[in-house]
Amino acid sequence: MYITIFVEGNESLFLQNLILKIVPELSEEEVQITKSIEKSVDGKHRINIFEAGGFATLHLYKVNFEKTLDYGGINLVIFDADSSSKDYGGFEARTQYLELKKAELKLQFDTFLFPDNQHDGDYETLLESLIVEHHREVLDCFRGYQGCISGKNSSYNVPGDKEKIYSYVSVIPKTEDEENRFKKRNKLKRDDFLFERTDIWNLESSNLQPLKDFLLRYLKSTTTQL
Repeated sequence: MYITIFVEGNESLFLQNLILKIVPELSEEEVQITKSIEKSVDGKHRINIFEAGGFATLHLYKVNFEKTLDYGGINLVIFDADSSSKDYGGFEARTQYLELKKAELKLQFDTFLFPDNQHDGDYETLLESLIVEHHREVLDCFRGYQGCISGKNSSYNVPGDKEKIYSYVSVIPKTEDEENRFKKRNKLKRDDFLFERTDIWNLESSNLQPLKDFLLRYLKSTTTQL
């Protein structure tokens, strides 16, 4: 099995962790965050998580789409649907844009748009829906902070959803190793939000099922049980 998943970037570590969780037969060596589309060796499975930077950059990576096909693989695109306030934003508009680009560039790929391949939103929308119930009050504090900032001066930059999720994880008590992972990964622009901690994230939430179903449609050849 050979798959390249084109992502915007920030969600790459989350997807790697999720794939290893839902298909435990795969190893971390087989599920790699990479900028290089290489041929698999020794008949091993290879799932590339390729950081493409955004929905408007597909033309820059045409050769990577083609290399995946040359290696007998399939291409997946997992981007944000975003809101209708952004260019080509909203689930319907973003889907239409990607389909037009697929035809224009003669690419082959299947698409999933965060949060659930149905509604407007983004990766952070999905993450917010996965926060465990007894920590959700932290979000009320953050919304109060946003309201306070916006009410003080219209020229201030009001922190958004990315800052909200970062702030949520930052206030959770962590071990020294976890704190180092959290800070180091964010310097690399790949958020290590400690997704293995069930007291922070509910990865069994039904809100995550559409993404799991999408991934398993292509990963199921490695397992007999979805």
